[in-house]
Amino acid sequence: MALMKDTSLAMWLDPPVDFSQSLQEIEKLEKQLSCNSCNKYMTEPITLWSCDHIFCQDCIETMNDKCKVCNLPCWPEDQTENKAIMDIARLTTSLKELLEGYMLETNQVSRLSRKNNEKHPEEKSKSDKRNTAESTKSKKSTNTRAVSKKRSKFKITPSKPFPEITSDSEDSQPTENNNKNTAIIDDANRSPAKKPKANDDTDSHLKEALNNNVFNFATPSPPPKRKRALIRTPRTPLYTPNRNVSSPSGMKTPKTPRSTKKNKRGETLLHIAAMKGKIDDMKKLIEEGADLNAKDNAGWTPLHEACNHGHIDAVRQLLESGVLVNTPGYEDETALMDAVLNRHLAIVELLLQYGADTSLRNSHGQTAFDLAIDRNIKDLVVEHKYDSLDNTSSETEQLPDFAPEEIIISYSNSVRFDKVKTCAEILKAIVNTKDAVSATHYIVPSYEDGKAPRTIKYMQAVAKGIWIVKCDWLEACTVTGGWVAENSFEILGSREDILIGGPKKSRLNKAAQCPAVFHGCHFYLSGNFKPPNATKQQLGELLQSAGGILLSREPKPDSDSIQLCTKVPYHAQKDSAQYFYTYYIVYDGNQGKPSRLVRRGKVCSVPLSWIFDCISQFCLCEIPG
Repeated sequence: MALMKDTSLAMWLDPPVDFSQSLQEIEKLEKQLSCNSCNKYMTEPITLWSCDHIFCQDCIETMNDKCKVCNLPCWPEDQTENKAIMDIARLTTSLKELLEGYMLETNQVSRLSRKNNEKHPEEKSKSDKRNTAESTKSKKSTNTRAVSKKRSKFKITPSKPFPEITSDSEDSQPTENNNKNTAIIDDANRSPAKKPKANDDTDSHLKEALNNNVFNFATPSPPPKRKRALIRTPRTPLYTPNRNVSSPSGMKTPKTPRSTKKNKRGETLLHIAAMKGKIDDMKKLIEEGADLNAKDNAGWTPLHEACNHGHIDAVRQLLESGVLVNTPGYEDETALMDAVLNRHLAIVELLLQYGADTSLRNSHGQTAFDLAIDRNIKDLVVEHKYDSLDNTSSETEQLPDFAPEEIIISYSNSVRFDKVKTCAEILKAIVNTKDAVSATHYIVPSYEDGKAPRTIKYMQAVAKGIWIVKCDWLEACTVTGGWVAENSFEILGSREDILIGGPKKSRLNKAAQCPAVFHGCHFYLSGNFKPPNATKQQLGELLQSAGGILLSREPKPDSDSIQLCTKVPYHAQKDSAQYFYTYYIVYDGNQGKPSRLVRRGKVCSVPLSWIFDCISQFCLCEIPG
């Protein structure tokens, strides 16, 4: 339609065409695009989640909590603009304006010609005879002329407002037509260009204009070929053996190695080699330092790709190189689930030998046994017993024993700043005094029992899975003049914890590239949160850093979207109540219990202390009461 703003449809269709029937059909379409309440034509249609009725903006503003047509309950937050119907309405309006303008223009031209014919009837009869004689003569000459009879083509270019007509004959030369601003090519004898028949001309013009997208209709983009490139999830890099520490002020950006470069889908060269099963390329990339556990935009690792395509040699190469076996990908599916779904029995057996966890579930609560179709694979999964404690110890031994590329230190208010500053200068680290969300190390005082008090920074450190070490680690690094391993300086937990070991569990979970503790959970902060607890903004940031999703309105158990939700929290035990709850209403327990506690369907009310217990102990604890 943008092209038609500078010209009229009459310049495209010659002789004129009657679009009255098309206008009648457009009026019928406008009736279908009218509001279900006031029957007014809508340019911005709005739909409700609970029903299929469509309303205009005026009716939506006067609507309460029920649909005006079917009286089904609806929420204001569920009102959304229907983009597809909106585009159809706008195109219908533009097309109607175009055809009405054309009909008006052709009617004026025909009215003017009638007046001229009424004034000079004799001249009209003479001109008709002359035109008939010339057309007969041109037909005879065309039959004897040995020239190419190929039809001219339209070539529409975005930079030009009108089409450019070119001929297929090489000896033709263009002449300008000032009235239509088009370049017309004569035939071999350079005679004036003839007007084709009305039907042929109309059909060819319309077909060529539509094929070249002259009317600028919106065409839907084709769906992606791979499901695995739909979701884009940022990945936090783990440790790399070659540490190149430099001063932050004079830091230079190194060139990206070939093995770490990614394509538009987030795939590295190791991903592509694993898909194709090229063992030699994989070995070369691994020797160059390629990240074995790199994730693409959908969350798939090279091990997922090798298992999905059935390349057992590629799977064996990755497992022997020390790849993480239980890293979840898109919708929390593991490499074992990929192999089970594709019925690769040999790969399933190989993964189980290297410690694949059969108890892990995807985001819908399905294990590898639930996804298995082949009976032999089901029996193999059932016979295999997975010991999570043994696997945790083995993964701990595989953790790198070298310094990270970048060290960012956050510290408790009880730790002296001069110690932090001295150690940071030796390690060339960055000191973050604001929070512990972006830090790699959180320093607490050296308590004798190895437990630290709960603070906002401490909760942030546990939620992010970073090192929480005693200030003795600063002294050890200062004495040795360099980095010292943190394992022996890691604290056990907080003083309020019933189960200790939360910081270590969170750190190992992050090293295995598994989701955070609240992955798959939705939270709504109800009421006002006042000291001594954190503010609502701080609590929201804490929940998000722990993998939770914040809600802007209180979830209702009767909502269809909540009832149809099949997602399961990643860290919920199957026999616990948290396995069924996905939406949580958080209230401040210091201000007393609310008047109404919800425990229905997938919605549950929990006190703020339960949130702190889950994060500090890195598990979904039992809900009190």
